[in-house]
Amino acid sequence: QGSAEMARQAIALTDACESYNRGYAQQLKGDWDGALTNYEKAIKCRPDYAEGYAGRAAVERKKGDLNGAKDDYDQALALKPKLGEALASEFEMLGCLYYERQQFTNALSSFQKACELVPALRDHNSRNEIRLRPYG
Repeated sequence: QGSAEMARQAIALTDACESYNRGYAQQLKGDWDGALTNYEKAIKCRPDYAEGYAGRAAVERKKGDLNGAKDDYDQALALKPKLGEALASEFEMLGCLYYERQQFTNALSSFQKACELVPALRDHNSRNEIRLRPYG
């Protein structure tokens, strides 16, 4: 890679990080729309920025867009598998929310994903999986 391309990538990463940080600050204040806008800017700057997808997923989950959240958590994991342990609790939360909405197949899938990421959760989630097995 040439130095101009490396500089462009460094600027894009800096812009993505700044947008992510603004989004996170807004998320902490409960400004979901502002946070979402900034996480989307981070992703636009760097489509390979896993943290941007994870941040956007957290806001989507808060806003009730469970399918959007699941897709973004999956994308974050695909880009950065090391996030798996940190995201396991998010998949577990999605499972609970899908269950509350009686979307049992999605609930089972989310609980299984959490257990896949952190096998120690299997004991904790075994009741959920047994209860939902007929749907999967």
